[in-house]
Amino acid sequence: MSKRSRAGVLAAALVAVLSGCTATPAPVVSTTDARPTTPSASEPASPSLPPLSVPEVRDDEIARSVLSETAGTPTVESVISDVPDADAQYAVEGDCRSDAGTGAATAAWAITRADESAEPIASGEIPCDGSGSLSTLPLPGGPVQLAFTRTDGVSVAWVRLIPADG
Repeated sequence: MSKRSRAGVLAAALVAVLSGCTATPAPVVSTTDARPTTPSASEPASPSLPPLSVPEVRDDEIARSVLSETAGTPTVESVISDVPDADAQYAVEGDCRSDAGTGAATAAWAITRADESAEPIASGEIPCDGSGSLSTLPLPGGPVQLAFTRTDGVSVAWVRLIPADG
């Protein structure tokens, strides 16, 4: 190819490239491998659940308990915010995540009188599978406390006592 022909081809290519420049960007194409994969021996077979977020404190909360883990050290904070009305309906709601993040654990809770008797009033379990838990029950009047009684294999959990109609 002569110098003149090569120069003509390069000029034509340059014009083609420059004429293709517009204010509208070219679409970006992304491809992913759609082949099914099998988990390796180090990965859990079930999918991981999204991180758990603890809800904000409600104005009408009676009590709550929150289990969290910082640098491998579990901590539990239990708070009594109000006193339930005698025989009114209340809801215990909560959620948790297992250490493995796969829902393979449960957290157990209990409501007791918040006095020297610590009389048991109610108890239940929360599956750590992302479904959450809701139980309704009447409560006696007077101060009560809500606490976790078992959290083996649980890395983060929350449970709260609220009016059932709220």
